Amino acid sequence: MAIITVSQVEAYAALVLTFGDIPYSEALDINHPTPKYDDQATVFSSLLDSLDAAISSMDVSGASFGSADLL
Repeated sequence: MAIITVSQVEAYAALVLTFGDIPYSEALDINHPTPKYDDQATVFSSLLDSLDAAISSMDVSGASFGSADLL
């Protein structure tokens, strides 16, 4: 799950760097069909928190994707 979180952080970071303010906090909420835009600082702060949590939860002895991501 931590690897997926890191990938998600990378994708959102690319969106923020490309477009600036983006829908983030309500982006994937089905109850908000037109989500509000969050400012860049808020999104980056949240992304850093998510990345820190993902890194701290990684277990190098656990299973991973192996070579499945290499085509």
